[in-house]
Formats: sequence, structure tokens, C-alpha cells
Amino acid sequence: AGGGTLLPAAEDQVLLKLRFFGPSTREALIHEVSQKYQTSFNIAFADTELIQGQVLGWIVLAMKGETKARELSIQAFQEKGLYVEVLQ
Repeated sequence: AGGGTLLPAAEDQVLLKLRFFGPSTREALIHEVSQKYQTSFNIAFADTELIQGQVLGWIVLAMKGETKARELSIQAFQEKGLYVEVLQ
């Protein structure tokens, strides 16, 4: 959209793209991570598909919080089997 950034950058914010499939779609991972590491999330975009009975999707989130909390949040998503890409 227009070649600009997706969301305004802030010092305590990072933009993530999470890709998920199968069992991870049944868990409240964003909520769990938010509560555990005191990070907050704003959903920018998302999409899901049903492929051979499995949910496959992605979500772009603005994650806000202290640097260490953001790092631990990303690690927690990865440990749950999500592919995490830091966009900005």
C-alpha cells in the first residue's frame, strides 16, 4: 500500500509475521505470550486457508514491549512451532 511502512515504527515496537499451521491454530498463543512476557499486540493483517483438513495461515502483528520481553516472545512463538519473521 503506497510503499510506506505498514505501521508507524516506535522504539519499543516491532512488526512480526507469524506463519502457523495445524495444532498451533487451536491454541491461544498470542494471548499466552502477551500475558507471560507483558507484551501487547495489534493485528495488522491476517489470512487463513483450510488445506487437506489443516488450517494454514499467517498474521502480521505489531508487538510492543521492552526489548527482552519482545525477544522472549519471539522465542516462545518459535518454540511452539510458528515461523517468525521480523519485518521491521
